[in-house]
Amino acid sequence: MSIKRDKAQVLWREYFPDFDYYKPKTVNEALELLNKLKNDHAIVLAGATCLSRNFRARKFEVKHVIDLKGIPELRGIKYAEGEGLRIGPVTTFHEILKSEAIRKKYTALWEAAKQYGDFELKFRATIGGNIAKSSPQNDSSPPLLVHKATLTLASVEGVREVPINEFFTGVTENVLAPNEIITSINVPEPPENSRSGYIKFRRSAEDRAVVGVAALVSNPGDRSKRIIRLAYASIAKTPVYVKEAEEIFRKEGDINSLIDEAINAAYKYVDLPIGHGKRGQDLRASKEYRMHLVRVGTKAILKKLIEGVEVF
Repeated sequence: MSIKRDKAQVLWREYFPDFDYYKPKTVNEALELLNKLKNDHAIVLAGATCLSRNFRARKFEVKHVIDLKGIPELRGIKYAEGEGLRIGPVTTFHEILKSEAIRKKYTALWEAAKQYGDFELKFRATIGGNIAKSSPQNDSSPPLLVHKATLTLASVEGVREVPINEFFTGVTENVLAPNEIITSINVPEPPENSRSGYIKFRRSAEDRAVVGVAALVSNPGDRSKRIIRLAYASIAKTPVYVKEAEEIFRKEGDINSLIDEAINAAYKYVDLPIGHGKRGQDLRASKEYRMHLVRVGTKAILKKLIEGVEVF
């Protein structure tokens, strides 16, 4: 029996294309390299968990790879009481999981790291790479959104601070200029008496989020001091911060009614497809099922943070 192969397409290769590899030792060296090569198919590498797949699949042309992992000032976690948290962009998810400050103060981010990929991937994948990839499904963004993080972006022209809710512009798109890199993730001190958490719905332990829900809650029983924030992964073309939720939870009324109102506000952000091309809506879920998970996940995470009741 013969098999026709005239329309066969190679989707995966066991080898990388040829490219020049650079491993700068300082941020300035990296920025100078990127500025010099920005118009010649240069790409920045942090963890390479996504890039390695895309290299083999030839999804884009690459001539120059600038590896940031060897720059000490881009790695590490620093927390100062009352000032907040600074995370270097090449810090791995495994390193985030080892941080007691993140586990206690920024629990949503710690829980997102715990649910990110599999055991091996956590040792390689970086938080900066996860953010810069700008996938609507990435796990680190919703926790950073509810914690009001900002990103430091640097180029040879200088440095600028961008709130993370202004960073994402579309599916795998963001405000980074071709000669810019993320040099730090900055998270302010959480509100007094606050707790945060993250719930991820997925098909398997290694899978991306079908829907991810992050929340931060402070003083839920006192309307004058109450702060409740909600953010989501995998419901729209970018990670979503539901800004209306903050105002909703300041209103008078039964907390369960306010939760329902906030969920309805979140529904308005559901915007599929969340990917490119024919697979944009992807095989993970329909719009209706994602909206169902928004409701279930929001109620579950708020019940945990407000009442201390574990639903899952």
